[in-house]
Amino acid sequence: MRRIVILTVLLIVAALLIPEAMVANPTLIAEFAPGKNWNDVIVPNGADLDGTGDYVSTLDAAAHDIVGDIEVRGRHTPTDNTPGAPMVLGAKWNTVSDERSWKATLETDGKIQVEHSTDGTAGNTVTQKSTVPVGFTDGVTWWWAFVIDVSTGLMTAYWHANPNVPPAALADWDTSTTVAGSATSIYAGTALVTVGADAEGN
Repeated sequence: MRRIVILTVLLIVAALLIPEAMVANPTLIAEFAPGKNWNDVIVPNGADLDGTGDYVSTLDAAAHDIVGDIEVRGRHTPTDNTPGAPMVLGAKWNTVSDERSWKATLETDGKIQVEHSTDGTAGNTVTQKSTVPVGFTDGVTWWWAFVIDVSTGLMTAYWHANPNVPPAALADWDTSTTVAGSATSIYAGTALVTVGADAEGN
């Protein structure tokens, strides 16, 4: 059975997304660049994360430890859909302590890249990238998702140009690309679930 993580946001002004669940979660942690505070990044129904050290996270919990089929969805409004450096869409990923589970990024070529590790280490990390770029106009709000089928290793990336609620079925989204793989698993790990950067702020 597929486990689903939904990183839902209603509005993002600049770069990334904030999970609705994190807003309501009392264990929410926020990290900001020097000179910034919570009031600088929180906007109505979302967060304005400009990629200069800002991110939000929530502590690890049993519900985050998805080792089988996984589906992750989110929404954001990047100012640049071909960013100068990879933009973290969402992650459960810490390289310092070898606690890599999964990470989704918008790459400099506009494609969505998904990484996952079977044991938390770099040596057993699988990297899969969409075959085409998202192609949206900068500043447009769009949804993204990825699904990993651990029995086959297939990773399918999806995106949809709808600023409100996308179709419930991923098959009805605007675009999808599937990348081949082989049977795999996803490391449960203890990393924070983050938005705007990985657990190290990258």
